[in-house]
Amino acid sequence: MSLLNKQGRLTPASIRLLLATLALLLLGLLMVYSASYGYALSGYSDTAGDLTHFFKRQLVAAVMGLVLLVGFTLLDYRILVRYSVWILGGTFAIIVPTAFFGRWMFGTWGQLAELARLLAIIYLAIWLAQKGGQIRSLTLGFLPFGLLVGLITGLIVLQPDFSTAMLMFITAMAMVFVAGADIRQILPTILLVAPSAIGVALLLKHRERIFGWLETSFQGAAEQDTQVAQCLMAINRGGLFGVGLGNSKLKYVIYAAHSDAIFAIIGEEFGLLGTASTMALFGLWTWWGLRVAAEARDPFGRILAIGLTMWVALGALINIAGTLNAIPFTGSVLPFISSGGSSLVTTLASVGLMLSIARAEGPARLERVL
Repeated sequence: MSLLNKQGRLTPASIRLLLATLALLLLGLLMVYSASYGYALSGYSDTAGDLTHFFKRQLVAAVMGLVLLVGFTLLDYRILVRYSVWILGGTFAIIVPTAFFGRWMFGTWGQLAELARLLAIIYLAIWLAQKGGQIRSLTLGFLPFGLLVGLITGLIVLQPDFSTAMLMFITAMAMVFVAGADIRQILPTILLVAPSAIGVALLLKHRERIFGWLETSFQGAAEQDTQVAQCLMAINRGGLFGVGLGNSKLKYVIYAAHSDAIFAIIGEEFGLLGTASTMALFGLWTWWGLRVAAEARDPFGRILAIGLTMWVALGALINIAGTLNAIPFTGSVLPFISSGGSSLVTTLASVGLMLSIARAEGPARLERVL
């Protein structure tokens, strides 16, 4: 299989997906520039007064990510099937050490856990496509898949990164459903995992966040001196049209306003119009991602595109919902927009894979994988 064989032009759906990606990327660069210098001046940062430190880092990550996006677009994504064992090995080579030594053991910039997420989704797509109709079999398909997903998410929980583990689980369930699993298999699994996940979250450090969320929900977030309360104040201050780019006051108060809480700064500086437009952009991105999946020429491409689309869409949903106090604040990033080099690079690389899927002509010949 050649790296570039049987590749055609981008489809209308993929072109719109690319445009939505670039729009979100530009918004992210603009907001990181606006929101980060307050953090750079704070005692939390070691930027030594460099107000553009985080913007420059985000710009470098954007360039790296765009290079990978172009590279993966030109790549025949089906070549990945040949390297399935290496992809699986790479996944565990990253998540096992980070599970026992911490997610940030390689430094903030080198959060290899983001790469492990991408590798895991690729391998799961290969595995599901190779299984075909066997996925409906409990012993040959669904149970082994569930054990594999359980092992991956369990190691992610140990990092500890509960929100990423839940994202991986939900994404995997979407992938296995598209692969042909019976809803009668998936629904009991979700009903079994849900209470177990809540129990694990309460046992880990996340119990403070959950109880804090319940307290703000019943007593009113505005009465609490918390991260979420400050985010809601920022959004409320923005009103309908916002206070203007660069005029946010809460960015000097909110912890990591350029990262986890950047949606609140969008609300303050651009108002309801800005937050609604951001959510609309993510909605369009998700729609065109699903279109790319629906138009894929083979099961591997379809399942992979679904997995990558769900990861970004659910990540955006969780970040926005947490900022609005609809769910406990998880500290997850807003895809394409939040400051975070490894997250941006891997997300843009994922878009490149989706564009490669859209360009493919003819089905893939799947080799046997583990």
